[in-house]
Amino acid sequence: MIAGRATPEGTRRRAGDRPGYRALGSTGLTVSAVGFGGYRTGRADPEHGEALRAALAAGVNLIDTSSNYMLGDSERLVGEVLAREGHPRDEVVVVSKIGYVQGPNLDLARERAAEGRPFPEMVEYMDGCWHCIHPELLDDQLGRALDRLGLETIDVLLLHNPEYFFLDASHREPERPLEEVRAEFYERLRRAFAYLDIAVDDGRIGRYGVSSNTCVSPAAADATSVARMHAASDGRMAVLQLPYNLFETGGLLEASSPDGAALDAARARGLGVLVNRPLNAMRQQAGGQGRLIRLADPPRPDAPNGDETLRARVGALLALEGLLAEAFPEVNGPRVAGLLLERWDEIAHPHAWAQIFRYELLPEARRGLGALVSWMGQRPDSDRVGLLQAYEDALNGLVEPLQARATRQPPEVAAQIRRSIEPHLPPELRGQSLSRIALSFAVSTPGVSCVLNGMRHPAYVDDALGILGLPPIKDVQAVARAVR
Repeated sequence: MIAGRATPEGTRRRAGDRPGYRALGSTGLTVSAVGFGGYRTGRADPEHGEALRAALAAGVNLIDTSSNYMLGDSERLVGEVLAREGHPRDEVVVVSKIGYVQGPNLDLARERAAEGRPFPEMVEYMDGCWHCIHPELLDDQLGRALDRLGLETIDVLLLHNPEYFFLDASHREPERPLEEVRAEFYERLRRAFAYLDIAVDDGRIGRYGVSSNTCVSPAAADATSVARMHAASDGRMAVLQLPYNLFETGGLLEASSPDGAALDAARARGLGVLVNRPLNAMRQQAGGQGRLIRLADPPRPDAPNGDETLRARVGALLALEGLLAEAFPEVNGPRVAGLLLERWDEIAHPHAWAQIFRYELLPEARRGLGALVSWMGQRPDSDRVGLLQAYEDALNGLVEPLQARATRQPPEVAAQIRRSIEPHLPPELRGQSLSRIALSFAVSTPGVSCVLNGMRHPAYVDDALGILGLPPIKDVQAVARAVR
């Protein structure tokens, strides 16, 4: 357990005279303009830990994670890196989130419901994912989050997308007036905040707030209001997290109250603002369908997710399969790497990848791994177990980048975005990568404290932090309107 917490003095010391730091609203904390986003990070992929260590070494001092990221393994990664690296605890701001009930936490919720003592006010909006912000659930989950992180205090705890309450209510009570539903929502928030006040007083958390995707969409039925959330906390809410990028600019341009847009309302109340999804934009198309737009240039072949790198990783997987064959000569183990190499060009297309993954790769992985585990049975051998774990880690680490390879957007998309906004950029920024331009847009926006970037590879850390020495974009509204 790491004692202490981030402090105003410690975070100012961390910043020193280096550029790229700013106030986290009125909390007194000083944070790096780019933070480490822990979504899809965990201990299975060694590069995730390397990236976090590189970010901390380069001066990043805000880490954002959540209890549901990789089913808690993202928090474990953060805790292990902080424990091993020895950065002064008072210099680093750790943010985590509670609300989603998935995986082991969903199992727990179902067990409690079966025993007749369910968590109150559970929102069962999907079969595999529930949601809850009742104090009883928050108390349970806060203790588990602190254990996973190995921390005495979480510096900022956010309620994670509480607006799922609206989706559930619209299904259960479709005729109920929306304002009644909203009144109940803010009452639930008030009770959650009252519990978080207790957690602040006893030192388990430093400050609290809300992460909401819909505070930037004032016309939506599930919209949340920055003003009403802040009022529900009696003014003690300190931090707001929201989506914001070149395409999703509702937080800048769409007025949600007399205060203006969400960023205006947050600034008026002294809230620290954390931006998520700076490089992954959801663009609504005809029929209400969303399209993901990646705000980055196509990867070079030797980039972390480039074709050369991925093919080399498949080659490493093939070598591990050879070692498994030597270690388990009696067993017909998995033969996944050969399938990937045979179908390499074919799996570069989304439909083919989906079909091959579902009907060939996944069954073969399950068959082969199942055969190895079954053979070991009651005769576990530490060397064989370690080799099997290394293979599973390598295999699991390939799924996401291969999926991304199959769904890459055409290169002309990035080129078109760049053409639309370059006239509004400072000369020093025009030749930079599209990801740096997109990050600079978010960092340059008034009211933004920290932009959370998914830096899962050390190369991504270098790319993201390269913006800190570049001049800001002076007119972000002109850029936002150009993209629109």
